[in-house]
Amino acid sequence: MCFSAEASFIGAAALGVIGTAALNVPLRKQDKLWAAIPLLFAFQQLCEGIIWLDLRGSIPHSAFSVLAKDLYLFFALIFWPVWIPLSILAGEDKPLRKTFLKVLLFCGITLATFHLWSYSILEISPTVNKYSIYYFSEAPFYKKLVYLILVSLPPLISSIKYMKVFGILIILSCLISEYFYTTTFTSVWCFLGSFVSAALYMICRSNAKMSVKVG
Repeated sequence: MCFSAEASFIGAAALGVIGTAALNVPLRKQDKLWAAIPLLFAFQQLCEGIIWLDLRGSIPHSAFSVLAKDLYLFFALIFWPVWIPLSILAGEDKPLRKTFLKVLLFCGITLATFHLWSYSILEISPTVNKYSIYYFSEAPFYKKLVYLILVSLPPLISSIKYMKVFGILIILSCLISEYFYTTTFTSVWCFLGSFVSAALYMICRSNAKMSVKVG
């Protein structure tokens, strides 16, 4: 698989359309948080497209490209382990599941805080490695597993119809990235994960149809 600025920008555009469509589906207000995930991924992929342009010299290295890198890593290391459990929690109605999701949210905030302490995002200088972007020395798999649990378990726990499909797809994208792209895992998993998030549009549609039937 070959990754590039073009792939990131095409992905960002596609996810922008899908994410906008997802947010326009008639859902409960509390479901809009998880429905926004594809659009947020679109922004992250837009940032990586700018990083690609910077690395291959298509644009001058500047504060703009550095900001794109910082925002990309903010999403990868800090934002997703908090937003995914938070957004699923917001849409959950079952008390016991909400309790489990609150625990996962707390753990996600803890992991995000740990990443803030462990990674100096402002000092990271990405490079191109075998058609994908290398940001830093990747953590051992057991640490990646903690991250995976925090972003895949909330959808699996959720009582929202078909949300478990999203959780399963997150796991599959992680395993593919780890097996084929261990060195550039962060970049590849975010790329694959962004396209996995497109499934949320169908989940939005399914839950909207159910709401209409119930009403």
